[in-house]
Amino acid sequence: MLKRFREKWRSWEDAFLGIDDLQGDYLTALEKRLDRLETEVAGLKAQPGEEIVREESSENKR
Repeated sequence: MLKRFREKWRSWEDAFLGIDDLQGDYLTALEKRLDRLETEVAGLKAQPGEEIVREESSENKR
């Protein structure tokens, strides 16, 4: 009887294997967030030249 139960349990175990991977889902979301933040930081690093142009143009108006 125990042997039949283990055989049935194995089929259910195979069916549910990987269906609830909370840590994997968390890490995937964290990687996406990190990629987005790296893109934003790269954009912010590129902006100082634009800010200088804005400051110069506002000084010219005075």
